[in-house]
Amino acid sequence: MEKIQLPKKPNRYYFYNNVIPIIYSEINKGNYEFSFDMSHSELTNPEFLVGLLAASSLIRSKYSHISNLEIPSSSSKLFNYLGNSNFYGIASMPFNNVLNFTKYSSDYGKKNIKGYISKISCITENSDISTHQNNASKITYDFLQKLLDDKRNAENWNFYKLFELSLIQLAENFFEHNLYDNTYDCSCYYMAQKMPYGVIQIAFYDTGKGFRKRILEIVKKERDNIKKGVKPNSDLKQYIEIADKLNDKALIWKKTNENSNLLAIKAALDFRKGSDIPGLAVIKDFAISNGGSFFVHSSNASIEIDKYGNEKFRIFDENFSGVHFTIEIPLK
Repeated sequence: MEKIQLPKKPNRYYFYNNVIPIIYSEINKGNYEFSFDMSHSELTNPEFLVGLLAASSLIRSKYSHISNLEIPSSSSKLFNYLGNSNFYGIASMPFNNVLNFTKYSSDYGKKNIKGYISKISCITENSDISTHQNNASKITYDFLQKLLDDKRNAENWNFYKLFELSLIQLAENFFEHNLYDNTYDCSCYYMAQKMPYGVIQIAFYDTGKGFRKRILEIVKKERDNIKKGVKPNSDLKQYIEIADKLNDKALIWKKTNENSNLLAIKAALDFRKGSDIPGLAVIKDFAISNGGSFFVHSSNASIEIDKYGNEKFRIFDENFSGVHFTIEIPLK
């Protein structure tokens, strides 16, 4: 079993630079058994936790192994955080158990916290979409509104409504793009939380097919419809134009802006731009316009956009399946 030692404060950068490379390196050797060791960890964040769950879910679904997580015995703060966020329950869900635990400290106990407590949510093939639509409303009004101490000020109504619709759209996309035509086990994890540096962080990780495969499916369906005499969908024109590049296997691992997974992310970010429907372009613009940031990863490519709209991309050595977002919005 490969033990992966986690640092004091595991975060996105550690996840992609250390955890994912080790996992894929071991998988390439035929080793599918992992133990994540948090014995030196004191703090973490939603982005790392949902990422760890997503990676563990892939190991379980693809290689039929359930990973282990060693919980520290010295940090009651971390115990409480993991417990109150329902991390233990989500990780050990019946029929979707992705982590086993080396027994954590006996002094763990949930604190009685008044009001809305940030919790991790999981979508699987057994999920009801209405549950996650309701979750989006709870996060928006029971959590965000209370954080801002706002009694539903009319001036902020559009802010709340778009925030809620953005969360709903992310969940609905997972149902539509993965579960409704699912051919293999996949799941999705998401969480929203107030961070110590004055922002709300929303992390969303799914283990589905990713942007490139999804766009190619859309293009194939569109071309089949055109052959049948159905009028082409003008909104999908950009997808059709890049389809050959997305199919080009030589571009999948190219570490330039011609990388096919990067092209797929950019196409997905431009889709529905200027629309009232909260696609990725609207969600991205919503975060940036409120002084926030946006990170999106799919397969082996990522784009990070700061509060000024500056973009930087990265091509990884590992093809980590699915689509992953993190949005941070300052608390006004």
